[in-house]
Amino acid sequence: VDWYWDEDGDGWGGGAPEGRQCAPPDGAVERGGDCDDGNPDRHPGAEERCNSIDDDCDGFTDEGRVTRYYRDADGDGFGTPFDRVDGCDLPAGFVPTAGDCDDGNGDVRPDQLEFFAAAGGSAGFDYDCDGAETRERSSVAGDCSACTAAVGGWAGAVVPGCGETGTWLTCRYDVGTGCHEQFRLAGEVQRCR
Repeated sequence: VDWYWDEDGDGWGGGAPEGRQCAPPDGAVERGGDCDDGNPDRHPGAEERCNSIDDDCDGFTDEGRVTRYYRDADGDGFGTPFDRVDGCDLPAGFVPTAGDCDDGNGDVRPDQLEFFAAAGGSAGFDYDCDGAETRERSSVAGDCSACTAAVGGWAGAVVPGCGETGTWLTCRYDVGTGCHEQFRLAGEVQRCR
């Protein structure tokens, strides 16, 4: 058997084998590969820690322990993918989740469920960062002459764009008299996200 001196007592020897013999010499072990035989925390199979040291002697440092963090200038919990750092600890002003398409507006973030009447900055009306401006109300009621049930929609045939105004109608259906206008709200703003 090849025997290796184990100076730090971690069960792994460092350096080249000391020689072949049947019985182990005092202080020698059968396993080699210790990259720091003066430190019992460093040897093959040791848990890799985030400390800029190759703890498990595999030639790599902090593998599986470093996290990518993204700058979150507006404090909404999502960072911009264009300003990032890799590290063991979360730096101030950074978060582990990217996806913010306008890091200057806290209302603009991937989990946004609300709709807004005005553009939100560089992202426009894309408040949820999905790459599209989603309208809150996209149905058309026309003039309330063709409904077969209670319905709400924009007057006419065109759905207003984000931030534009229009007239919102609520139509009521009656079996005997058909479809009739119940409410009319002029100057309604199309809200988007």
